[in-house]
This record gives sequence, C-alpha cells and structure tokens, in this order.
Amino acid sequence: MKRVVVRLVVSALIFLAFTWASTAYYMTYIHDVGGTYWAMGIFGLPVVLLTVWGIDSYLKNLTWFKDRLGMLVFIDSMLAIALYYPGFVVVWGLIYVLGIT
Repeated sequence: MKRVVVRLVVSALIFLAFTWASTAYYMTYIHDVGGTYWAMGIFGLPVVLLTVWGIDSYLKNLTWFKDRLGMLVFIDSMLAIALYYPGFVVVWGLIYVLGIT
C-alpha cells in the first residue's frame, strides 16, 4: 500500500506541475482569459487520481509490472496529464447536474 501512495503522490505532483506550466503557456501565448478556464482543470484532480488509482491497481497485478515500478510511475504520471481536461469535464458536469452553481 505504501508504494501505491508514493505513485499517487508523484502523479499528483506531475499533475500540478502540468497545470501550472500549461496554464502559464496558455495565458502567455494563446489567450489570457481562456487561460483562466484552462486553469480550472485543477478541480479535476480528485477524479484523475481515482482513475489513475484504479488503472494502477489493475496494472500492478500484471506480471510484466512486478519488477518495473518505475515504468508504473511513468504510466501513472502520463495518465494524470492525459486525463487533465476529461477529469475537469466530469467534475464540471457533476457540478451542473447537482445544481451546485
């Protein structure tokens, strides 16, 4: 269980670094107001971590990943980046459906 927590913390840190870097790039070179909406992707972090945890629990049981924990950290981190916007869309949808706004 300790290794899973370490992999999820590394994935969360990569997610946060990607959030900061992509928002800075978006606001500097593309559109400053659009960057504000892009930065709201941080709200997708819980959904992304739950998804990464589920995929990680499946992958760590495969025999190929038994001795390749570094590769598993890499895959988890890349999944966190790839799920940045989809995770935000899910959270945004839930907020809309539940009528929180």
